[in-house]
Amino acid sequence: MKSKMYKPLSTVFLAVYPFIFMFFSCKDKKEISLAVSERVNQERIRKIDMKHQILDLEFDWNQKQVKGSTSITFSNLTTSDTLYLDSGLLSIHTVQLANGTKLDFEYDGSDEENGLKIVLNKPYPPDEDLTVEIDYHSNWVNQSDPSNIWGSFGKGIRFFEPSLTEKERRRQIWAVGEARTNKYWYPCYDAPNDFRTTEFIATVAKPLMAISNGKLIDTKDNEDGTRTFYWKTDTPHANHLTSFVIGEYQNYQQTYGNIELNNYGYPDEYIGTKESVIRLPDMMEFFSNLTDREYPFESYSQIFVQDFGGWKGNMMTSTITENMIDDKTTHEDFLYLWDITESEALAHQWFGNLITVKDWSHSWLSKGFSRHLAAMYNEHKNGREEFLLYQQSPDMNTYLNDWNSNTRNPIVTDDYDDVEAFVNGNSPYIKGALVLNMLRSELGEEKWKRVIKEYVSTYAGKLVSTQDFIAIVNQVNNQQLDWFFNQWVYGIGHPVFKVEHVFDKEQKQLKLHVDQIQKMDSVSHYKQTEFFQGKMKIEIDGKVEEIQLQPIKRNSYVYNLEKKPRFVNFDFEDVWIKQVRSKPSQEELIAELKGSKDVLGKVAAMGKLSTIAKGSTISKELRTKIKNELRKVILSKQYWRTRLNALWQFQGLLPLTSTDGVIAMENETIEMLKKLIKEEKSWLKSNAINVLGLTRDSTYNPIYLEALHDYSDRVVNTAAIAIGKTKNSKAFDALIRLKDKPSWKNQSLISALYGLKELEDPRAYDLAIQSLIDSHNPHWNLGTPIWDHRLAAAHTLVAIDKADKGYPAIYAQFQDALKNENVNDIFYNALQVSILGDPRGQVVFEELYKKFSNNKNALKAIEQLENTFNNSIKN
Repeated sequence: MKSKMYKPLSTVFLAVYPFIFMFFSCKDKKEISLAVSERVNQERIRKIDMKHQILDLEFDWNQKQVKGSTSITFSNLTTSDTLYLDSGLLSIHTVQLANGTKLDFEYDGSDEENGLKIVLNKPYPPDEDLTVEIDYHSNWVNQSDPSNIWGSFGKGIRFFEPSLTEKERRRQIWAVGEARTNKYWYPCYDAPNDFRTTEFIATVAKPLMAISNGKLIDTKDNEDGTRTFYWKTDTPHANHLTSFVIGEYQNYQQTYGNIELNNYGYPDEYIGTKESVIRLPDMMEFFSNLTDREYPFESYSQIFVQDFGGWKGNMMTSTITENMIDDKTTHEDFLYLWDITESEALAHQWFGNLITVKDWSHSWLSKGFSRHLAAMYNEHKNGREEFLLYQQSPDMNTYLNDWNSNTRNPIVTDDYDDVEAFVNGNSPYIKGALVLNMLRSELGEEKWKRVIKEYVSTYAGKLVSTQDFIAIVNQVNNQQLDWFFNQWVYGIGHPVFKVEHVFDKEQKQLKLHVDQIQKMDSVSHYKQTEFFQGKMKIEIDGKVEEIQLQPIKRNSYVYNLEKKPRFVNFDFEDVWIKQVRSKPSQEELIAELKGSKDVLGKVAAMGKLSTIAKGSTISKELRTKIKNELRKVILSKQYWRTRLNALWQFQGLLPLTSTDGVIAMENETIEMLKKLIKEEKSWLKSNAINVLGLTRDSTYNPIYLEALHDYSDRVVNTAAIAIGKTKNSKAFDALIRLKDKPSWKNQSLISALYGLKELEDPRAYDLAIQSLIDSHNPHWNLGTPIWDHRLAAAHTLVAIDKADKGYPAIYAQFQDALKNENVNDIFYNALQVSILGDPRGQVVFEELYKKFSNNKNALKAIEQLENTFNNSIKN
């Protein structure tokens, strides 16, 4: 297919922008043995040098296909008369040289590496540029992930159109390439170890637009009501960094210095886009300063799309979930979340695009680095406490959950079956970021920042491996740290510490004993470390000390102290990936809560004290003391998330026995909650209302009614629920009025439905049944009731015993989704059926098992939904 506007550029033009492949010897770098002896996924051996690729495309919405041509300019690395390319289930129509000479080809329609064999008209020597043109169309349809209907990546192109379930779904197409998924929509060399420049030409119906990598050179209106967009990237880049989005967009533009920043959001969400990207220039400045390298390209674009699993960094663009776009007040409530998403995507421009891994076994150098650099921005902008409480601690829990569920992979390995699963998994991403934070601690802040700068300076525009990064670390540190990477990067496992400390009054010495009691995984074939080593910080009565752990069974340390310490905090700020066995006393925990400089130590102490307070043998006096200490934290001026954790632990200690449906709380607690509601905002205020709402006492309705007018929808939501719990006769009218309160994506309606669910007033039926299938009103697509009025409505119908009235409409939508083979709609309706719990819904799961009998991932999702369905019936 030829474009309505452009012809493929000639090889003469390409000579103006030559791509020089850089080769770097690793002879002087110490080789580090991999975890397995047999290399399964080695760096791909190149037979050609890709120079330039042009894509000229149109789209068939009915068939969900791309139809087009690609022009590939390359040179052989050795004399050859054959060209091998990757093709993912494509239909290849014709292949020819740029001069029109037809070429024979062999292709079985599979997605095997080097599956497309093109026979050239003669042998071509190295360094002679050659251009082939291929006409083709795609066949693979990138469906939603049944287990993640809120968003996923998949392979190839994903199409979107309105449906009976989603009547206002936006017409949209997107494709991203990481790891090896671009071959499903065009023939290519689909590996990261070769760079080429690109042109992207796409013709789409108005008012849609095509957005791709690089700079938009031109847009042409065609006589048939279509438009052709021409994008061009002059910076050589790997194949997986090519991407595009088709949709109806409005661009909110910003600048950073001379850099053009484009934010492509939906026209009806333009204000939300503006409010949600407010920190982007600041992020770019931070990363430019941190790396000592200004943003390395001429422009940067963020494109927000539906059904997307977070973010993907592409060449000069990032594709990001549409769920990031909020109005001002909602976005302010969730800055901690979206700062990380947006800054991770931006960091990838340095650690993924400017520096590119030579094969996917080293993907942590982009995934882990992007997350860690985003963490550094989070700390810079939102404070150390925010980084520790919202990122470091959850990441540690994610790693340990994976470990306990036997998901145990090294960060760097070439032993994986599914490259997409490995690259998008937690090992290179979450564990990678945790290890980089440990390395930061091991080196110290000054050296760590020097490592970042030296790494970027040395490898900008080049391919890298983990050994390249290790060489930079050793160079800056002026001391070998190969042991660090062997135990944390190339192997699996973590230390399990048994920590004991004894104070000798006569010697005035504290003796600290640290035993490593972990056991080797006898099943895994990956490399493992028997005993771990490295620097660690401990805290003794608020004073931070550094210790050096040797790779031995027991490490012991002696400290000269005038008196017995009130507490010892092992691993200050929870830097190490580890588990700890220790038995601190109640007095030590209280002292740590009151005196530690480590916010994670404080929160951990809260949790342990709360567990103690729930014990059946604890004295009333000690339980009261623990509650009072938590109360002090809640009412203090400490960081809001620390206080929120204290409030959660405090809530768990409240008696929930009721008299006439009203739960009594002591006056001191009531006054504390009232004070929080009056003086705090957002999360603290909403959680205080939530706790007060547990009383079910209508005496506090004036507080809740006032809170319904709060600027934060977090507060409005908990106030609506609290009103519903009172069962007060005036609650229904207040909640019905609430649905009309202006809010972003119908948060007021969601809150009203949640309140009506608690109220259990049958008059809620009309609103609930209407909301159940109302996809016209704006909503998030997250597959969770707190963000979707339709799912909230299902819960409300269950609460008022009207689920049977909602089932027929949902089943009709389900049948329509089956007919159109829309996986997202199919499983969304199945989710609604599982919530409603109508016994007639069993047929839905029977149909699902039949349709997806050969899809393991779908079967897992069906099983989970059926379990929810069965539990709903029981309840």
